[in-house]
Amino acid sequence: MRSDIIIAVGIALTLVFLALYWEHIQVKKMFAATTNRINKIYDSVKAFLFVHFVESVGETNDIDENLN
Repeated sequence: MRSDIIIAVGIALTLVFLALYWEHIQVKKMFAATTNRINKIYDSVKAFLFVHFVESVGETNDIDENLN
């Protein structure tokens, strides 16, 4: 009788452990995907700012060409 309870508790604890481990793996995958999306957004913003900076620098000319 007592061994049946111990086995049932052991099986229940094992199932709980497996469920928690499965959730841990899913959360790790979710964070990895989120990190990947954040890095893509960061790279896009860097590219946009670089292009905007190049365009704004290219529009002005620091040399006065109207010297007579």
